[in-house]
Amino acid sequence: MVAGRKRLLLPVTSHCLTLLAMNQSFHFTGSIHDSPGPVTPVGPLSTESMLQWPGTRHGQQPISIHAGQGCISVRREGSFALLRGYIAGRGRTDSNSQQILLEQLLAQFIGQQDLALPELDGSFTLLLATTDNPRLLIFRNLVGNTFTYYQRTDQGLRFGSNLAELATSDSRKPGLNEQVLPLYFIYRFTPGQQTLFRGINRLNPGEQLLYEKGQLQVNQVQTFADLVQPTLKSETDAIQCVEAVMSEITQDQMALYNNASGLLSGGVDSSYIQAHWNRAWQTSGQQAKPRSAAFWLDETSCLADREYTLSAVDAFSTDHLSVQIENLVTPTIRRTLRDLGEMPNHVQSFYFPSLAKQMKQRGTSAGLCGEGADGLFGTDDMRFVIKASRIARNIPVRFLRHSAALAAQLLGKPYRAAWIRFADHLNDLDEWNHPINTNAAFTDWDDVASCFGRPAVQRALLDRQQLLVANRVPDDPLHLHHILSIGYLGEAVNTAAYWTAMFNSEGVDMLCPFLDTRMLRATINISTDVKFPLTGNKIILKKALGQHVPQEFVRRPKRGFGQPIFEWMSPGGPLRPAVEEIAHYDFLPGDLLKNITNRPNWFLYNLLIFDIWHKEFFA
Repeated sequence: MVAGRKRLLLPVTSHCLTLLAMNQSFHFTGSIHDSPGPVTPVGPLSTESMLQWPGTRHGQQPISIHAGQGCISVRREGSFALLRGYIAGRGRTDSNSQQILLEQLLAQFIGQQDLALPELDGSFTLLLATTDNPRLLIFRNLVGNTFTYYQRTDQGLRFGSNLAELATSDSRKPGLNEQVLPLYFIYRFTPGQQTLFRGINRLNPGEQLLYEKGQLQVNQVQTFADLVQPTLKSETDAIQCVEAVMSEITQDQMALYNNASGLLSGGVDSSYIQAHWNRAWQTSGQQAKPRSAAFWLDETSCLADREYTLSAVDAFSTDHLSVQIENLVTPTIRRTLRDLGEMPNHVQSFYFPSLAKQMKQRGTSAGLCGEGADGLFGTDDMRFVIKASRIARNIPVRFLRHSAALAAQLLGKPYRAAWIRFADHLNDLDEWNHPINTNAAFTDWDDVASCFGRPAVQRALLDRQQLLVANRVPDDPLHLHHILSIGYLGEAVNTAAYWTAMFNSEGVDMLCPFLDTRMLRATINISTDVKFPLTGNKIILKKALGQHVPQEFVRRPKRGFGQPIFEWMSPGGPLRPAVEEIAHYDFLPGDLLKNITNRPNWFLYNLLIFDIWHKEFFA
């Protein structure tokens, strides 16, 4: 326990309903056992306030809740419930209403009634437990943007929301899970249940964990198929639907976090959220200006992005917090990895704690993030897939497509010929050079193959595709590609979970309006012809934004946030000392490390992060 911080212990016998204070950590850690015997301690814990739920007469380890405004807990004698995030569509979405709903769910769980979890909207993780005849249920809904981990042991089940804490709190430290190394070096995270710690699994979105009578079951109980409804085929209807849903989501989030701040990159995603947040802010009767915040890096490649953000600040008249961050250095990486146990899949992820710290200092309880919009509304990277999909539908006979491709080639139009040929292979996602795979990868393919072999990389691609099957994604190629490659299953939910954990480490929560099942339901039921037109990307979202701001603002050219990571890893760069200290691992071919050290690339960056992480947990 950190000196000077209060420890909250609630009486064992009282029926206590508690919403713990804001600006604290947001973890939960615990274990549940079915038989008497010694129990491995969960600590040490670094927390500002901790709720302990005493265990059974057999000495079961308490559940420790590091709670903040994003956690609501209900405790009865012999039972416990925790809601992380929010459940929507069941009346008002304010703290009191969420508490009442959580009490109802706990009562249903105690009575072993059907909880109908797939029908619950919002973005949340739900934990329900009883100590008499021990039972535990954890459900992460389809867009729940927080991690939950679990580990089966001889004594029962250990679980928690922080991977580092779970991996280091047991005297029997888990080993490296070498099976998923190819996945990490391709994507910078491990899609699916397995983590890089052997024996510690991740609860995927839509999955339910049930531990009862010493038996563990993990099932996919909520899928994309649960959200499919009659398709919206009109652009006008689609825009109206997205507008109504975003308004509902921001109103609900305002009820829980009335001093949240938009994370305003200036792009269409965050601008659209800020537009609706401003409206919700005004409706709630706030007197001050709505808030926004962003970080910026004093590097030539990043300054244009700051100007882009400030133009959005002017458009929305926000009280803006501009946080200058320093170049990425090894201590920052090490601290983040030590705190989380996971390796963030974006370079800029390491900047989020600095932003959250200053947001907390000015009394902001949460940030509103635009993560998830790319997978819902499309990006420029998917032009190739969109065109090939249209060709496959309009020229359904393969022989005719081959003839058209030959004609295009003879007419001197090789790109059109390539689109036509690609139409034959839209769903061949095990193909090495499929655009979906190359877009989703954060690495140098040849370097990964030289380490693990081409068959291992192919298996990694196939393993990732199993997420499509488990989540029953609609068959339309554009849905398949967007959802898997740059959307919910491929990246967005995991990225949001990383960023949420980083914000939580500084006592601030993160909200992702596009990661709400209501928004997913709305967008997945828009016709792909309307949602992914050939004329541009994110057309629906841009036209919806155009109802709040002038068209000149909507049409601004997008600016990138390109950190000079290769320069940082080169001689004289801030990360070069750590690069030169990278250990030689068994999977590295003899001369690969020397070659990439001389020619920094994305594989070297992935290796650097892995090396720092490996030394932190296995040295």
